[in-house]
Amino acid sequence: MNEANRIDRIQRVARRVSEIPTLSPVMSKVVEMADDPATTTSQLAHFISHDQAITLKILKLVNSAYYSLPQRIGTIDMAIVILGFEEIKNIGLSVAVIDAFKNYDTRHFFDLRHFWVHSVAVATGCKLIALELHQKVPGEAFVAGLIHDIGKLILSRHLPEEYARVIDRLRDDGGYDFEVEDELLGFTHAEAGGWLIKRWNLPDRQADAVYYHHCPEMFSGDPNMAMIVNFADILAWRAGYISGVGTTLPGLNPEVERRLQLKQDIGRKLDWEHYQDGLSEGMKRAEHYLSVLYSGD
Repeated sequence: MNEANRIDRIQRVARRVSEIPTLSPVMSKVVEMADDPATTTSQLAHFISHDQAITLKILKLVNSAYYSLPQRIGTIDMAIVILGFEEIKNIGLSVAVIDAFKNYDTRHFFDLRHFWVHSVAVATGCKLIALELHQKVPGEAFVAGLIHDIGKLILSRHLPEEYARVIDRLRDDGGYDFEVEDELLGFTHAEAGGWLIKRWNLPDRQADAVYYHHCPEMFSGDPNMAMIVNFADILAWRAGYISGVGTTLPGLNPEVERRLQLKQDIGRKLDWEHYQDGLSEGMKRAEHYLSVLYSGD
C-alpha cells in the first residue's frame, strides 16, 4: 500500500472514530507557553495553577523519589525554577496523556497497567540514550517514549472488532504487532498514534518519532528521535517490560545501531548489558513516576 493510500485509510478510519481523546485546554496552552521564550516563570506558574489536578500531580512528581530533590517543593513557581520550563512541560504532558486515556477499557486486549509500565520503560530508555548522546531535550525524548504506543489504545477503543482479529492472530501465530496490523488493518498503531499526536499539536519531532518508531530508516527527515524510541522499545522488551501485545522480540535495525553510535562491548558487539543495567537502574526511580501518574488523585 503506497503512502497516499495509507494516509487515506487512516483518515477514513479517523472519521469513524468518536470521542478522540484530547489534551486538557490548560495543558495545550502550557505547551505553547513553555516553548515561547517570552514567557516568564510567574506567567507559566500562574497558568498551570488554573488546573488544580495537574498542579497537584506535577508537585507530587517533583517531590517523588524519581527526582530525589534535596528539599521539598511546595509551589509550581519553585518547581519551574529548579527543573526548568522544558521539564515541567514534559511532566505536565505525561500527566495529561495518561489522564486522557484513564477511562479506556482494554482488558479484552491487554492489561493497561502492563501497557503503561512498558511505556514508562521505553520513556526511561529514551531519556538514557538521549543523555548519552548529549541531546538538548532528553525530556522530550522521554515523552516520545511514553506515548509511542498510544495508537494501540486508539485501536482497542475505536476499532474493537478489527483489533480483536489482530490480537487473535498475534496470540495464535506470534509475529510483530505492527506487521499484523498493517496486513489486517492497512495501517499500524504507530501511524495511528502519530496522527493523534499531530492532532494534539505536540512537536513534530515527537509525532514523527511515534509514527516511524518501527521503521525510522524510512523517515525522510532527521530520524534521530525515532531511532532512539525504536532502540528503547527493543531494550524494554529485552529487559522484560513488554506491552502485553504480541510476544515476538523485535530485532534491531543495524542502521539504528550505526546512526546512534551505540556502545559496543570488548567483542565489538552492541553492549546490551550496559543499556539493560542503565534501564534497570532508571526503572527503580521510574516506578515512583508511574505510581504518581497512575494514581487516581
